[in-house]
Amino acid sequence: MKSRNSTKTRKAPQSKAIDPRWKVLNRPLTQSEEQLLIVPLDETYSLMDKIELKAEMNNGNEQQPGRPHIGKRLLELLLDGSKWDVKVYIGDYKFYCHLCVLQVYSPYFQRCKMEETYVIRLPTHKVTAQAFHIIYNWMLHDEPPPRKRFSNRCLLEIYSSAKFLAITELIDAVWNTLDIIKNENEAFTLLPDMNYVDMATFDFLCFSRISRFFLTLVASLEFAEMDANYVCRLLSSHSVGVNSEIEIFYSALRWLSYKWPKRRTHVPQLMGCVRFGLLSPVFLRFLQKEHSTRVMDYITKCPQVQELINKAFVYASAELYCKDPQQTLPFQLPEYVVPEQRRWLYDDKCPYHHDLKCSQRQFFTYEQFLAYLQALHETGPEYWRNLIYILEPVKCCERPSAD
Repeated sequence: MKSRNSTKTRKAPQSKAIDPRWKVLNRPLTQSEEQLLIVPLDETYSLMDKIELKAEMNNGNEQQPGRPHIGKRLLELLLDGSKWDVKVYIGDYKFYCHLCVLQVYSPYFQRCKMEETYVIRLPTHKVTAQAFHIIYNWMLHDEPPPRKRFSNRCLLEIYSSAKFLAITELIDAVWNTLDIIKNENEAFTLLPDMNYVDMATFDFLCFSRISRFFLTLVASLEFAEMDANYVCRLLSSHSVGVNSEIEIFYSALRWLSYKWPKRRTHVPQLMGCVRFGLLSPVFLRFLQKEHSTRVMDYITKCPQVQELINKAFVYASAELYCKDPQQTLPFQLPEYVVPEQRRWLYDDKCPYHHDLKCSQRQFFTYEQFLAYLQALHETGPEYWRNLIYILEPVKCCERPSAD
């Protein structure tokens, strides 16, 4: 038997798996260290998904540093000429631009293709360098620059360029500026500058507004030196103010005579603007006679003019002409277009101006016409305001009663 006092053999306690990080101690673990092994730290715990950062930022707006408005920074960047990304060529002129600015305002730049990298070329007959410079500066400013008085030519160039580039805002702005021109003499000032742009749009603006100012214009050097196409547009206008169609014929004669015989090639073109059907039979008969002056002789012997005169006799008989010329025939004439009336006017200072029904209105000479133009030189460029449209009968001179 074994002795009571003999001790039983105890099993050695199983050692717990020791974290490798503790093995570097090279000593037995203390009680506190053993507790750490029992309750390990969760190292995956994160604060980022548990804090409302947005709320914290909203509550701390007062502490955010101030900053300039992004629009101001962008404008500074766009105005910096060294930051360009496209070159625009107009003839010999080169502009450094930002393509994004051009595309914002102009549909043309949205669809145009660059000939080479960073290069766009614009046609000089559509866009002028001066107009493009003004337009691009207008694009870069939030507010328009101080109002500047542009010349008529510059305004027309801006309009023509803006129309090609399809910039609606500028088209409307320039048109409204020109539309302010209500006076006939101011509309006339646009004519010389229209030579530099190709725009039929302004025909109505200019030529339709020249009415009572017409004879004052014919008396001027500007009319004598005017381009043939403009003279034709002017003489063809329904708005020109005259007392009779004879003044239209003599106006064409004055322009042709100024540089004769150089201008004789324009005779058919100009005479086509005269409404021979509105001329009196007396004057038509006068045109068929022999003439001593070179210009009148050439005009009246021109085959095209003779045909116009012969056709006009069908319409303008003495009986019809002495009646109210504003009345139209109640029937159609074969192969003849009845001419539209002019804006008939009257100047009581002109010796050959008469009422529409006055028989004395049927004829006056070219010398009388030139004498009246000379008188307009003395009265000044504003005298046209004194001319009146014949809306009611005018007592011009004593004439036999219709009875």
